[in-house]
Amino acid sequence: TSFTYENLYVQDESEVRIDILPNANPGSFAMQMISGYGMYREEFMVNVLLPEPEPCVCEEPEKEEKEPFKIPPQVINAVMPILALIVLILWIAVFPSAPGILMAVIIYVIMLAGILIACRSAQ
Repeated sequence: TSFTYENLYVQDESEVRIDILPNANPGSFAMQMISGYGMYREEFMVNVLLPEPEPCVCEEPEKEEKEPFKIPPQVINAVMPILALIVLILWIAVFPSAPGILMAVIIYVIMLAGILIACRSAQ
């Protein structure tokens, strides 16, 4: 405490507030009261106790709302090659002797490879 008074005139009874510093460690100290030019002396012990910690009022975490189902971009990217493969298979079945079939298969394989590489690079 930073409480210090000398020659404090007190008429009858009086209350004096003595603040204990907030960073005080628990323990005790002696407080002396001297009056009547040193003829009357009184001493008492002051015990410093730390206040009990306040109970933690923990807020309940907000319930997370479920996000709507989203289709992953890899599936969306794979839809067009699958449709192209179906069309290519039907085209080969309908026109088996068309001269551009080999070129169409090569283009499809290159396109599919590009999409697979793009999907893997995003991961």
